[in-house]
Amino acid sequence: MNQLIIHGYFLDGLSAKRINASLQLINNTSLSLVIDNNDITPIIVDCGDIRIEAPLGDTPREIELGDERLFVSDDHEGVEQLNKLTQQSSLPFSLVHRLEKSLTAVILFSCLMIGFVWAITVHGIPAAAKTIAFEMPEYIEEQLSTSLDLLDQTVFEPSNLPIKKQVQIRTLFAKHLAHHKALNPHIYFRSGMGANALALPNGDIVFTDDLVNLVENEQELVAVLFHELGHLHHKHITRRILQGSMVTLVVILLTGDLDAVDIVTGLPTLVIDLAYSREFELEADRYALSMLKASNISVNVFSSLMTRLSNHANVDGEARIKMNDFLSTHPHLQDRIKLTEEYK
Repeated sequence: MNQLIIHGYFLDGLSAKRINASLQLINNTSLSLVIDNNDITPIIVDCGDIRIEAPLGDTPREIELGDERLFVSDDHEGVEQLNKLTQQSSLPFSLVHRLEKSLTAVILFSCLMIGFVWAITVHGIPAAAKTIAFEMPEYIEEQLSTSLDLLDQTVFEPSNLPIKKQVQIRTLFAKHLAHHKALNPHIYFRSGMGANALALPNGDIVFTDDLVNLVENEQELVAVLFHELGHLHHKHITRRILQGSMVTLVVILLTGDLDAVDIVTGLPTLVIDLAYSREFELEADRYALSMLKASNISVNVFSSLMTRLSNHANVDGEARIKMNDFLSTHPHLQDRIKLTEEYK
């Protein structure tokens, strides 16, 4: 007879109360559960009815006694001995436990996990989002679209541009939009958001008054139009929505803490999303430059406009410029100028 006694506490499955108890192996087929400081007759449990949970680091070991009853103990050595005596020992469980105790194994698997997460984030998520965006039915994509009406209520103000000026710009754009009918583009003018332009997934393209007043000629306006058409052509906003959701889900799965989701996932998600945004902007830049060349318009208008926009956005000094470089959703000016040189 194997004299094995394991001390711990007992949960009867009816309440959350912990009861100090001990578990004794009577023979290789039966266990006796004794409640400490109590005259209650010991509970006899058949070894075939128990289930010993696999070890996890130094956390207490759990032994299921059947009928939702549970015995928990910090006596890892005793539980492991019981595991062997009752012939429940499992190689995978033992292997995992040994790996947890090995610093080398922990470092190795941590590096592998970091590499896996990096590959998923940098390559897997963008590829998946791109595939989904281009295969997504139009009616579903419309549900992801940001409504211009909502932006009018929260961000934009009515345009102060003269109607004649707006008509002139729409006329200028007409021949270029004719080649992009599949994107369903529509031009709108608003004030607010500074010198900016944006394209919504449903084809709405908004030019702000400040941007129109900042450009020096019609060709620069066309360059901005091609850039926004590039966003529509590559479905950037839909892909960004999908990628942001996927990144957040991955971070939540890794941390497993929904209560701290805003703190834990906020910064990584922001940084990764900004990286995706910069890549999208460069992709839209390439589209704009290729369309300028196809339209026999000098690509120099693009770099000159980007320089003027950068100077206009960073009027508050060098410190703000450096911070904008880190937090900006757009690529660095030098990268955009270099890209322009490649298209000359």
